[in-house]
Amino acid sequence: MYKKTLIGLCFIFLFSTSSVYSSQNNALEIYAKAEIAFKKHQLEAATLLYKQALKEYSLDGELITETSKSKKIISLGRTVKQIEYSSSKKMPYFPNYRLKEIQDLIDNQYRSLNPPVLEIRWLSLEDPIKNNIIDGGESGDILIEIKNIGKSDAQNINLDIKMDNTKGLQLNDNTSSIELKAGESTLTLINFLAVKNIPEMIQKIRIQANQSYGSMSNELEINIPSKPHLPANIVFVNTRIDDFSDNGLIEPNEIVFVNSAIRNIGEGISDVLIARLSVGENMYLNPDSVKSIEVGKLYPGEEKEINFSFLPTNKFIHNQSLPVALTITNQTGEEIVISDLGLKINSSSERTLAKKDSSDNKAGVLQAPNLIDVDMLIPKGIKNKKNAFAVVIGNRNYQKSGLPRVEYALNDARVMKDYLIETMGFDEHNIFYYEDATTAIFSELFGTEENHEGRISNHVIPNKSELFIYYSGHGAPDIKSNNSFFVPVDADPNYIGLSGYSLDLFYNNLAKISAKQVVVVLDTCFSGNSDGGYLLRDISPAIINFKVNDPRLKNAVIFTSTRQNQVSVWFHEKRHSLFTYYFMKGLNGAADNNNDLQITSTEMGGFLKDSVPYQARRINGIEQNPMLIQYQDVKLATLIASKSLNNN
Repeated sequence: MYKKTLIGLCFIFLFSTSSVYSSQNNALEIYAKAEIAFKKHQLEAATLLYKQALKEYSLDGELITETSKSKKIISLGRTVKQIEYSSSKKMPYFPNYRLKEIQDLIDNQYRSLNPPVLEIRWLSLEDPIKNNIIDGGESGDILIEIKNIGKSDAQNINLDIKMDNTKGLQLNDNTSSIELKAGESTLTLINFLAVKNIPEMIQKIRIQANQSYGSMSNELEINIPSKPHLPANIVFVNTRIDDFSDNGLIEPNEIVFVNSAIRNIGEGISDVLIARLSVGENMYLNPDSVKSIEVGKLYPGEEKEINFSFLPTNKFIHNQSLPVALTITNQTGEEIVISDLGLKINSSSERTLAKKDSSDNKAGVLQAPNLIDVDMLIPKGIKNKKNAFAVVIGNRNYQKSGLPRVEYALNDARVMKDYLIETMGFDEHNIFYYEDATTAIFSELFGTEENHEGRISNHVIPNKSELFIYYSGHGAPDIKSNNSFFVPVDADPNYIGLSGYSLDLFYNNLAKISAKQVVVVLDTCFSGNSDGGYLLRDISPAIINFKVNDPRLKNAVIFTSTRQNQVSVWFHEKRHSLFTYYFMKGLNGAADNNNDLQITSTEMGGFLKDSVPYQARRINGIEQNPMLIQYQDVKLATLIASKSLNNN
């Protein structure tokens, strides 16, 4: 029985082995035919044969085709031994590899006939101050979009960055190799770092995207203005206390919680700031409080709070000043600003503190700053403008010698941006914000006569997006054509037809965008005169014949600060232009005639008509009459709280 079982197993083994060799031989035979077709570049026939071979045997490798045996007798001293040797003949067999190779050839052939096409465009400058300027000492990102508009996939995409016309600027491309399928796009960030003394110039950066098959994108040229580091100005805004008994008084043997706020009201970024608290005799710090707090950097307009707590003993008498001081220093210990906080026993304390005189480099005791109502009390509005975009331009510092500054243009622009975000419901990332914009920036934003598709056109969704445009700066007439022009900071008003940006072109290109709704607010005059002086040399504005511009915008609401031949007045007391101040005050609720918490364009126009002319006569003794041109009444803002400012 045992012998029969053994014989049966041997037979099965021999049959199985024979079957394997038979399949391998069949596979090799088909594979050989496939190789011939492959070498002749008959890829379709080769593919069918390789797949047929895989049905016989599915793994790549070397296959045994023949096995031969031989015997050899070797001498072992007085005896001999017979040894049997076996050898195999092997053949290469790689159908899976060949099929991948064929697919790569087909893909490459398709790619050569339908190559990937890369398109690159600049979306925004992600700078901390958000003024679209690279400021000295600032670090941020340049946001670009790469899109594959071709019919085949793009692989191993890298950026080629050229900095031929830059100074004081370092770029760092952290982008790893990118792959984009046909029709896909991706966003990428290029980090920048500016030295503190970066020159005031236009930084010109050229960027191209390239990929492994040699396809290059369009060359993107980005022109970004830069300016050296400007000094910060650190202010104690206010100090507020909460006491343990909750009666608003600082009393002996009672824990007092103090909240002090500091703000940067300067134009530059501060160094890393440290708040140092010092207390005198008979004062105990709460164990949870620390004497030194790292505040970090403060950007222009940014505010941070400093919190600490202490306990005065019963050795203080009524109304006695408490020996508590808060000092703001930089990391080297240099004192930036000091306040004794003005805290007294048995006295409530909620006070506005002071800023140091900016002309004094030494730390000093503070005096109360002039805080502006429309700057401080910005109301909250309903945020429902997902597809809305805004442009804010403030032109203050003009490059042409002798050209007067627009004193409050930057403050106008910065606060208007806050109202757009907080009150009017715009997404911060959908606001194009520029300080001291050049002619190139105007063309880039609004397009040219030859091509109206500027950055705004590329972002606006036709018939869906709302568009809001605000400009504060000079305007001027062209004495040859009598047309009106915006005055970019690098323009010459005496050659404004060549160096400015035409108001007619501005309106014409906006009409081609097909936005759902356009609101334009122009705080400028086109008379050639300004509150700071004349713009045109040896020419009296009185002899200029002004051409009335027809906006030709069917879906637009246009606010202008003056009539054609008037001057826009500055409101020095409020550190804004007169028109912009009252526009913001209107958004604050003063224009809400029917108290429904909605500010409409008609309400705003009426409020400006009632407020601005009177104040212009009172302040400067001149006429300034704002104008409203609109196709229908539109809603500017919906407030979610009661009005913050009254109309006075």
